[in-house]
Amino acid sequence: MKQHVENLAPAGSNAVVTVSKSFGLAGIELASTVAWAVESVLGPNARRVHVKLKRAGKVVAFGVEHRGRLVTFKQKKRAISYARANGVRSMSKLTGPPDPGVKGWAYDGIPFSALPGCDYLVSITIGSDRPAYPATLRYRKTVPIEVADPVEELVAIAAHESFHCHQYINSLSRSEVACDRMALEVLERFRSR
Repeated sequence: MKQHVENLAPAGSNAVVTVSKSFGLAGIELASTVAWAVESVLGPNARRVHVKLKRAGKVVAFGVEHRGRLVTFKQKKRAISYARANGVRSMSKLTGPPDPGVKGWAYDGIPFSALPGCDYLVSITIGSDRPAYPATLRYRKTVPIEVADPVEELVAIAAHESFHCHQYINSLSRSEVACDRMALEVLERFRSR
């Protein structure tokens, strides 16, 4: 999936937001929202952060029928190993809709896929909408975050991952709880905008 290379963030923003072509015109609005969330965390004078926004692909799993039940694996190698160990000859590839919700990753340093001139990379993948909103986001045992719709979920994840960049820049501990607290704070500001 090729990315738009131009910066879709508002002029003067330190967030460089590239969006996959699958979003079409909606990508410009999403990019603006993500840039706002990043700047709310890092401030206007922060280092440049490249945010890659993309759609999630279909979920692929591998199924092995064994003793009348289907055993599924995310990795093909594990499915093959299981089939060999249990003397099973049939294996099938299963595909389904993308996982629901938004997932994000922040990278410490500059991976090869970041645009030139950027100091950090945040990758955000948007899957299918959750079955029901409002929804509660919770990373392990951190602060629960209530989101009313997919846009609020995107803002919370963008703020969470941007705060990881803040931690990297300032050599702070990589606390997930602190990131979720920042996500809550930015979400409140977004709601009051």
